Amino acid sequence: DGIDPIRLSDVADSFITDNSDSVYANINGEDGILLTFSKQSNYATADVSNHIQEKFDELSKEYEGLTFTSLMDQGDYIYSIIGSILQSLILGAVFAIIILFLFLRDIKPTFIILCSIPISVIFAFVLMYFSGVTLNMISMSGLAIAVGMLVDNSVVVIENIYRLRNKGVSAIKSAIIGASQVAAAIASSTLTTICVFLPIVFVEGITRQLFTDMALTMGYALMASLIVALTLVPAMSSRMLRNTKPKSHKWFDKMLNGYEKSLRWALRFKPVVLIFAVVLLVGSGALAMAKGFVFMPETTVTELTLELEMPETAVLADTRKTSDEAVKRIREIEDVDTVGAMLASKSGMLGSMMGSDNTSVRNVTFYITLKDGVHKTTTELTNEILDACSDLDGEMKESSTSMTSSMMGGLSDSSVDIRVYGEDLDALQS
Repeated sequence: DGIDPIRLSDVADSFITDNSDSVYANINGEDGILLTFSKQSNYATADVSNHIQEKFDELSKEYEGLTFTSLMDQGDYIYSIIGSILQSLILGAVFAIIILFLFLRDIKPTFIILCSIPISVIFAFVLMYFSGVTLNMISMSGLAIAVGMLVDNSVVVIENIYRLRNKGVSAIKSAIIGASQVAAAIASSTLTTICVFLPIVFVEGITRQLFTDMALTMGYALMASLIVALTLVPAMSSRMLRNTKPKSHKWFDKMLNGYEKSLRWALRFKPVVLIFAVVLLVGSGALAMAKGFVFMPETTVTELTLELEMPETAVLADTRKTSDEAVKRIREIEDVDTVGAMLASKSGMLGSMMGSDNTSVRNVTFYITLKDGVHKTTTELTNEILDACSDLDGEMKESSTSMTSSMMGGLSDSSVDIRVYGEDLDALQS
């Protein structure tokens, strides 16, 4: 504050130069320029992405022939992930309500449970806010997992109240007695589940970074569901179940009779049941070990990054020709939407994206975006592209640092990331 802006013109002479003979960028077969945007840390990625896109639209209208193609947009990933999780959360709640209605065959207790779900979620949001847990992929995933558990406590309470009400107990007494009878059971069950996730809060390293938000979110949601089940559910039941009439559940009673018979058999032949349980445990463990272990699962993608490496004798003209042909072939693949190609930095893809001058005329990086609805894995799509470009002069291969891996913080990257820290820049470089 108090200092006038220092402009580039105060310390340097700036001018435009034509370097088209030494650079290369191809977007869907047309010459192009690659722009990379980095946001300030105190702004939301999705908002910045939207603002940039709005500016692109304005410039496209202002200048004839100017178009913008997004090759990598972190905002799209955020919206896609959050949208998918919200869809899972909503579907989970809907299915829980449907199942409850099929068993109770009464809209009133079903409506009570329907009210308990959003209230529990909002309660959890409030606790997340005051503990500094943001709405992100991990915390939302925890909420999506917990939504099925949110109704557990309320279902136990409403079922007990509904059972007492069918026996002729008054609505108010049913609400009080029904909730108090199962209070200890649902409280212990909820606390047991929370204790399973609680140790994650105290671990160190990447496990803490990945799963702390999930553990806290699930804990908050379950605590909220317990409070709602012991307060809101009996309060609503005391009013809404006043005129409830007893209903028969013939098919459910038949299922109970069948379960009673199987239970009597199990108690009669305990060794058989125990041996069967042990076999299941050992078999499940063996099958789990046989599946193998990976850090992050392979998923369907919306973007790919590949590299073309030309022979040592190649010049820029050779690289241009081969790269243009590769762009043409990749665009002919059904699932591909957009292909961008540019000379790669000798220090890797991130170096080229950050504007490094250390480019190589023999290496080209391809940024490939896919059409909506693609359900192929990264490996399947990469192999399809590599097969299409197998007879080119250069060698097409997977990028050592893909855009997706960089965007995800390297969680799904198979390369090695080495970071060197120090005070002396010259010493660091050497």
